Amino acid sequence: MATLVCMNCPCSSKAGDNQNTVEVDAIELDSALNGGSNQRPKVSLEPEGDGAVQVVSGTERVLLNIRDLLATVVRTKYRHRRQKEHTERAMNDWVFAATVFDRICFILIALCFVGGTLVLMLLPIFASN
Repeated sequence: MATLVCMNCPCSSKAGDNQNTVEVDAIELDSALNGGSNQRPKVSLEPEGDGAVQVVSGTERVLLNIRDLLATVVRTKYRHRRQKEHTERAMNDWVFAATVFDRICFILIALCFVGGTLVLMLLPIFASN
């Protein structure tokens, strides 16, 4: 069943993992672009024009449910990946801001240290005059 929906299976070989990942990404992208239009077809049990009744067998119903569940899993993984990328971008921005703040504080402390050292070195010279 995993091969039908192009999902990675723990028993798959390492050689085909990249291809499966690309196929899952394509399915996720299609799902996201279509706005989750992977809804199952409407089944009506009412008579059609000639009086025939459309009946869905138990197997078809189970397969439709499985497809719906897989579509939900794909959408959930896509949303989770998108949220994770957003969080990582925000974290990287904060890390950059913290780095800039750290450099500014280092420069200020270095200036205070150098200035204080110069004052202590020059104080005895001016005090003797």
